[in-house]
Amino acid sequence: MSSVMDPTKVTYLRPTSVAEAVDALRTSDGARPIAGGTDLMVQVRLGRRRPDTVVDLSAVDGLAELSEERIGAGVTMRRLLASEHAAAAWPALVEAARLLGGRQIQAMATVGGNLCNASPAAESATPLLVHDATARIAGPDCVRAVPLEEFWSGPGQTVLGPGELLIAVTLPATAGRSAYRRIELRRSVDIAVVSAAARLEIVDGAVAQARVAIGAAAPTPRRVVAAEQVLEGVAVGPDLERAINQAAVLAGDACVPIDDTRATARYRTAMIPVLVSRALAACVP
Repeated sequence: MSSVMDPTKVTYLRPTSVAEAVDALRTSDGARPIAGGTDLMVQVRLGRRRPDTVVDLSAVDGLAELSEERIGAGVTMRRLLASEHAAAAWPALVEAARLLGGRQIQAMATVGGNLCNASPAAESATPLLVHDATARIAGPDCVRAVPLEEFWSGPGQTVLGPGELLIAVTLPATAGRSAYRRIELRRSVDIAVVSAAARLEIVDGAVAQARVAIGAAAPTPRRVVAAEQVLEGVAVGPDLERAINQAAVLAGDACVPIDDTRATARYRTAMIPVLVSRALAACVP
């Protein structure tokens, strides 16, 4: 592992294994991991973050792994967009990756960085929630698994402890269709004003399993279990159309948004049912 000091007096570490990365984060006070840097470097320039040690994860073995049931924390949005398996298995996630910034950002931004930045509007969060993802976290003593819906503890906050590092998300083999929808101020402004993802598994003409998640509408991305429950068991047709409308209303009830420079809380609450309805409709064959 190399270590140099740059002119701004920030120590730069480049580990080559998960164990080295964990040790660097554990032993260096004020250390921050960096993958693509699309969030951290902006925060540093704005003065919101002042790490005294930067741990570059780009050379860590295994973090860029992408397989049928595992997405390494170092996998970029561009890599997801190029993956035929991702497009077939996790269409909502691929659509979210396509909407995250421009091509340059997509080439650098990683799934792990997007999740660990812990923005309520994180593009990859709601699609991964509807695909029942689990966070795999390496620490000084072990690797632990945390359901993704429990990974965030608040805006900009995760359950990662000292010396812990998100190394991957794992996804079970889910069936059905998924979709992601969002509203943004302008396409060039890549942060969602509000977003939603959905997945429906339909077996023998009825919904066998439903997932609904909302973003930028609460302190953390969240599943709306009440909306899922009114959909499961419903036959495709007029009954499902009515259930989708009911689920959309329940998703709106789950909103705990804020007013900020991009939108008011009232607007976000009004738009969540619209996006949930559109995402669910896209999942019906």
